[in-house]
Amino acid sequence: MTGTTSPYFIEGLFLQTPRFDGMIDLKNMFVSCDIFEDMDKPYITADLILNDDKGWYESADIIGGEKITLRFQSNRDKFDSSTVQVIKKTFYVHYVSTQHRVSEHQQIIMLHLIEEVGYIANLQNVNKFYDGKGHEIIEKICEEFLGIELAKTDNPKDNQLYNLIVPNMSPLDAIKWVTNSLTTQNGFPFFVFSTFVGNKLVLRDLETLLSSEVINRQYPYTWSPSSVQNPNPVIARRAIKTMEAAKAEDLFKLIKNGHIGAKYTYLNTAAPDEDTDLEFDYDVIKDALQPAIQSGEIFKNQKNPPYSPSFKLNNIPFNELQSNHYALFGGSNPYRLTNLPLDNSKPNFPLALGEAYDEADYKLFISGKSIEQLLKKSPMNIGINGLDFMDGDHHYTIGNLLFCKFSKTRDVALPHEKMSTIDSKLSGNYLIYKARHMIKRENYDISFTIVKLGSMDANG
Repeated sequence: MTGTTSPYFIEGLFLQTPRFDGMIDLKNMFVSCDIFEDMDKPYITADLILNDDKGWYESADIIGGEKITLRFQSNRDKFDSSTVQVIKKTFYVHYVSTQHRVSEHQQIIMLHLIEEVGYIANLQNVNKFYDGKGHEIIEKICEEFLGIELAKTDNPKDNQLYNLIVPNMSPLDAIKWVTNSLTTQNGFPFFVFSTFVGNKLVLRDLETLLSSEVINRQYPYTWSPSSVQNPNPVIARRAIKTMEAAKAEDLFKLIKNGHIGAKYTYLNTAAPDEDTDLEFDYDVIKDALQPAIQSGEIFKNQKNPPYSPSFKLNNIPFNELQSNHYALFGGSNPYRLTNLPLDNSKPNFPLALGEAYDEADYKLFISGKSIEQLLKKSPMNIGINGLDFMDGDHHYTIGNLLFCKFSKTRDVALPHEKMSTIDSKLSGNYLIYKARHMIKRENYDISFTIVKLGSMDANG
């Protein structure tokens, strides 16, 4: 395990339980560990497979709730001049997935683990009043209940003030509830997630994520399974070994769920007159994609959004058809203590979660959901070497942009055609949405679920 043939070594793998003194060292029992990161989850999980031929499972008497501490370090500094740091994660035993006897005196145990923050959140209940901006409320819950720092941008793009009573929820459920109601001024959603490298919760808006620097611009990951055996290690480890795009381009579902064109009615019981219905037509082009394009950064390198108004019914673009009518409850402005402004300016009293001042702000809620679904419209799973993602000095997986290249499926240009070797639909900057770290005794691979909001120019 500690030889230079392996890309990593396990510095420590300990099981700790309050039922017994001391810790059990499981390092020599290690078979493999899969660690899962997901931008939709504020905690990570793992599947740990262990060999038991010394009776440790019997002596530890696993009943769920035990702590597992993993200390893991890359051997990359032995291959090049990289600086590496120990990655340390603490998990709780969520449940025993498998107990399989392979011989009379040997068994294989699979433990499903949940990150410490996820387990301790399940033990607590939030029933409390908060005020402030959304990211400030999330930060307070992190500090008060989870003892964990919230990593956010210097100037978070949620500016609305809220008064909020968290109604009998776990801390992480409350954090997700708040996060799911936040958008930027351009209608981009927010995500809160945990990472393998680092011990903070991360709060980011999609606009910032898609505008950030690509982590591998100089060394793209390229679809070339044959390159895995290349004698040049730089080429070999940046080859995409497997790729699969399943259930992609489901525009039908987006239309059905009101993310392309629809009519929305918000019942606002605190409206200033007897007409309490706020009704508007939603158009994904006008209300979501055009503001994103005009912002200048989101589609700078990938100028073709995943929806086009060229699709029409009776000569009317899909996005201009109100395919469904949704009636939603807006709010009653319970925290308004002053009269509404006499002019057309926006009031400044705090809102309840899910409320908005006017039609434009309510449209931002719809835009946030639409953009998130457009982002996930064409997910792709790729398998690559994990060596570049395990240094421990920085977080390089979910929430980061990865540049991937795929060659065209034909290698001969048509007459009078300027031939590009790059598949403009598949190639481009992808957001890493999910990561599965597959740590085995002699190798370390990663499977990424990657998504993107646009494709490259066909002539790019």
